[in-house]
Amino acid sequence: MARMEFFLASVFVAATAVLGCSEATEDPPPTGSASSSAGQGGGGSGGGGQGGAGAGGSGAAKIVINEIAATGAEEWIEIVNVGDAVMDLDGYGIADQDGDVPKVAEAVRFVAGTKLSPGAYLVIVAGLDAPGSGPQSECLSSGGPATCYHAGFGISAKNGDKIFFLSPSDAIVAEAEYPPAAVADGQTYGRVPNGIGDFEACEPTPGEANTKAP
Repeated sequence: MARMEFFLASVFVAATAVLGCSEATEDPPPTGSASSSAGQGGGGSGGGGQGGAGAGGSGAAKIVINEIAATGAEEWIEIVNVGDAVMDLDGYGIADQDGDVPKVAEAVRFVAGTKLSPGAYLVIVAGLDAPGSGPQSECLSSGGPATCYHAGFGISAKNGDKIFFLSPSDAIVAEAEYPPAAVADGQTYGRVPNGIGDFEACEPTPGEANTKAP
């Protein structure tokens, strides 16, 4: 219980201006303070396209897969809530591909009490031999959030991969394709502008706004 309370107090980093290194658009993702809540909120509902919408307040939550790291010593996936309401992630999950469909059996599932505030990020560390279940304090050695989730599946930088954000019933809410040899060693594949743009080569920024690689 103490571990879960720590996670709920610290997993979501403060959201900064989330436009990355590009110029602002007419519809940027929200900025402001990101927080988590252990209380009961509206459950997320499935959506389609680039992100998933879920209930959680007067507005609408929207989760997108924002940054993928497949080169270098560590592999990870970052999601962000670009909506204007809290997203209850209970039962939702992240999976890679099995052909053209999600590998549901190896999906990482978010536990009850995991909520993502507007502008907040969550990192899933992938490619682990012994992934832990639920929120973890052993995350990235190179920096980033102090808490994260673990995944046993890896991300193939050479052959390419696809990452899926799944509903509790395994419907595809959002997906992002990682092309073969998408970026150079040490770079990540992220949305520019942050949260809303197309994927481009970026500098690694786990838990923070994306920065386009020079």
